[in-house]
Amino acid sequence: MKKWFGCILAICVISLGIGLYSKSSHTYTTTLNGQNSLNDFLVTYVLTEDIIGSNESDSNREPESFPSEQSDHKIIKAEDSGQLKNGMTYIDELKHSLDEAGYVVVVKATGHNENLFGTTKQEVRVVEVCKGDSKIVGDTIYLVNPGSYFEVLKNYFLGTFVNIMQRDNQYLVFMNSIDEKHDRNNKMYSLANKFNIAYFNLEDKVNSIPQNADQGIMYKDVKENEFFVADEYSLKEITKFKKDIFKQYNVQEAK
Repeated sequence: MKKWFGCILAICVISLGIGLYSKSSHTYTTTLNGQNSLNDFLVTYVLTEDIIGSNESDSNREPESFPSEQSDHKIIKAEDSGQLKNGMTYIDELKHSLDEAGYVVVVKATGHNENLFGTTKQEVRVVEVCKGDSKIVGDTIYLVNPGSYFEVLKNYFLGTFVNIMQRDNQYLVFMNSIDEKHDRNNKMYSLANKFNIAYFNLEDKVNSIPQNADQGIMYKDVKENEFFVADEYSLKEITKFKKDIFKQYNVQEAK
């Protein structure tokens, strides 16, 4: 009897181990505990003067390549893809995409973020609605962005030119409702554009530009940033745009 009991117990333990392994292997879920666990990640999508100062960079285009094992410290930039519609600059295109958003809201970040199936999901509480259905004020919702995620195995932060939201900070967010019933019931909203900037911190953050940025930017060096930028020109232009968009929606910067 003891022998049979031992065999059954061993089988149960093995089965449980296989089940846990299968679950962890297929769900690929990484909970982001603040920013500390991301310190050694390489930021791979960075605003540069040739992107923001030109009308030949497609701001809604996913990068065609990422760092290889031989070039782990290379910044990935938006590739030139011909002139934008009607000769628009990057800033023109950004404004156009944000103006098309179904919702413009002020939210407060809870700090509960997930990296799930190649998608960043950020939890926020709606404080104010500037555009869209005001019934969501006070709701806790989830902002999903399939264009932004963390490649855990290679320590890459892929996706957009803006940092993930900081706990207890407030943001002006441009988003759209999700039609799928399952996601709608879970109060999920998609950011207004996948490969771009769709939210702005109400605080005037100090954005640092690391030395030798062209050789690569580590997340630990810019984790307090709002925007990921590689030069002063890009920082000046995106900061000006942020102030203009706040004026457009009558939003006051936090003091």
